[in-house]
Amino acid sequence: MLTAGYRMPTHSLDFQALPKAALMQIRIALLPVVLLVPVLLTALYWLIALIFYHLPDLLRNTLLVALTQLVIFVALWIGLSKLRYRYTTYELNAHVFAVRTGIFWRNDTRVTRARVQYVDIQRSPLARRLGLATLTVFTSGSALPAIKLAGLSLESAEEIRYTLIERDRA
Repeated sequence: MLTAGYRMPTHSLDFQALPKAALMQIRIALLPVVLLVPVLLTALYWLIALIFYHLPDLLRNTLLVALTQLVIFVALWIGLSKLRYRYTTYELNAHVFAVRTGIFWRNDTRVTRARVQYVDIQRSPLARRLGLATLTVFTSGSALPAIKLAGLSLESAEEIRYTLIERDRA
């Protein structure tokens, strides 16, 4: 139980990474977002080409533009998914459950175990196929009513849920 003088630690060395299977889930989730980049580039290319060039030049350069966009798309997709996977970590200790996320804008969310109301585990069809789960921790007295952590192994999610709610059983 927390004492009145307890201060949350500002750093820790116990943050854990998501399992490798979470990388595939992240890649599939990022696919629609990253797919917009080549589509928008194609539309911009065609607009510029129709305004400034005549049609034979446009058709001749279409293959080159399509290959360039394919390279950009694959690089963005692989790079962003690896970065998102790398920069999503979590920690559970005797006092705090913490989640760190974000590639460009880093978020470090910490919740004391005393504020946990209940814990939910969700599994989409893809997550079930990959053996993953999304853990949602609902809290009280906070600007953030819930913390979500997607990409946990089912065993880790169940273990965290049990650990967070075991104080109610004692």
